[in-house]
Amino acid sequence: PGRVNEKTRAKINAAARQLGYTPNAMARGLRVGKSNVIMIILPGSLYYGASQVIPQVLQSINKSLIQGGYNLMIANLDRDEVSERHILDLAFGGSVRGAIILSSKLPEVDGRSLANSGLPIVSMLLDMSDAGLQSVVTNDREAVRDVTAELIRLGHRRFFYLAGPEGNYHDVER
Repeated sequence: PGRVNEKTRAKINAAARQLGYTPNAMARGLRVGKSNVIMIILPGSLYYGASQVIPQVLQSINKSLIQGGYNLMIANLDRDEVSERHILDLAFGGSVRGAIILSSKLPEVDGRSLANSGLPIVSMLLDMSDAGLQSVVTNDREAVRDVTAELIRLGHRRFFYLAGPEGNYHDVER
């Protein structure tokens, strides 16, 4: 911007579209000194409390990131020590611009924690605001209260609740 007039810019853009040119994200990252990759850290087990919503959450996050010019990287499918170390290496090594941790605790290995990486971090589906993290969570208590009230309104008087694993955040809230 400012170095090329609009007529020339339009010709360049037309040629780029015709050739199928795609800017190199790594080169751009080197030029601006920042990555455009946001990593998402999944729970170690899909039974950790949010398995039924993970696909929808990932789809929404990806759509929002694309609109903002960012790319989504799934940093792990397992939460063993090797995966945790890899996540921390990505965070501390400058490969990513931020992290979204989905329904699980922060990675920590050998005294190194994602919380100390200097990255913006958002916790989703698990309230980690007590650790100083921005958290996006559902209001499980209100949702269950509303569902129960609706069932009572419909005449139901006996209820059976199937809980997830012991200590599961969402089940405790519900």
